[in-house]
Amino acid sequence: VHLGAATVAGLRGLVAQRSSAVGDVLLEVPLECVLSTAGDGAPLPAEPPPWTASLPWNVQLALSALERERDEHWRPFLQSWPAESPALP
Repeated sequence: VHLGAATVAGLRGLVAQRSSAVGDVLLEVPLECVLSTAGDGAPLPAEPPPWTASLPWNVQLALSALERERDEHWRPFLQSWPAESPALP
């Protein structure tokens, strides 16, 4: 499996280079690299702050992404996002 580059339509994702079986791990992401709005215990490193809990999940995710823009380790990933949302097939 490798990460696929953006297509003409702007879609990106995983590209399988061989068949996989049910239960095969295709991708592992360390928790410190996860943007999440679903915290149910100790906060994840990139989880939105508690004051956003009453906001919709997509607003919380956007606030987390904006906060990460100041972090040099997150910046290349966030800059790889398309400027406009791609049209989904």
